[in-house]
Amino acid sequence: MKKVLISALTMMMLPAFGRAAFQDPYWSARVAGLGGAYAGLSNDAGGVFYNVAGLVKAESAQAEFTYAKLFAGVDEVKLSLNNLS
Repeated sequence: MKKVLISALTMMMLPAFGRAAFQDPYWSARVAGLGGAYAGLSNDAGGVFYNVAGLVKAESAQAEFTYAKLFAGVDEVKLSLNNLS
């Protein structure tokens, strides 16, 4: 019984350590500046990734390009995030 309890507690704690690598990359600087609270406000080109219906409020045609190097402090990882909307 004691082993089952320890195993269950360990399994419950594992997701807390494993999710840091899969954080939301924030597809634009405006989204990052709002702390991710962007779904109700999405009225620019970056809104395609959060709330497509918010593009109805866009006042003009827009284009947006985003580049970010993921895991910037790790030299062995060569991942990047590109976005054109």
